[in-house]
Amino acid sequence: MKLIHAILGLGSVLSTGTTANAQLRPMIYEEITVDANQADVFSDWTTADGIEAFFAPQATIEAKPGGMYELCFSLEAPKGSCGNDDGRILAIQPDEMLSFTWAMPPYMPEIRPHLTTVQILFEPVDADTTRVRLFHTGFGIGEDWDQGRNYFVKTWPAVLELYRDSKAISGL
Repeated sequence: MKLIHAILGLGSVLSTGTTANAQLRPMIYEEITVDANQADVFSDWTTADGIEAFFAPQATIEAKPGGMYELCFSLEAPKGSCGNDDGRILAIQPDEMLSFTWAMPPYMPEIRPHLTTVQILFEPVDADTTRVRLFHTGFGIGEDWDQGRNYFVKTWPAVLELYRDSKAISGL
């Protein structure tokens, strides 16, 4: 086993618990299936009108690499504290994938400046049904990070359920 690790260059990573833990920090994974075609689902997550219909009351989204992905959840909050302030799109593939930076909640000031990454895949099940797969990664180590990660372990399933419910209502 040591020979394999040496060949792959993993010896130093696997020999220190802290480094290995940082590399193997569990991501959050959630998945739903919605009654809507792939292009519509993609548009819902990549336009301000789409996001504002189910998630945030105000959004600025520029659907291009490096474009803004700001979602404001508290319109009365001061600049920098309303939600995913200064979020950026990292990668985008029309109808298929969206990746963006994500901030910790404002009440977590120690880790809020350290952005995490959310990636969403949009996979057609059939012509009128789409699977939405959400991955959230980039969490650090320590009590504050554990609290931040736990917050999103609860939040992302609720967000996806809101989205699925919004599609069910709009389809009536």
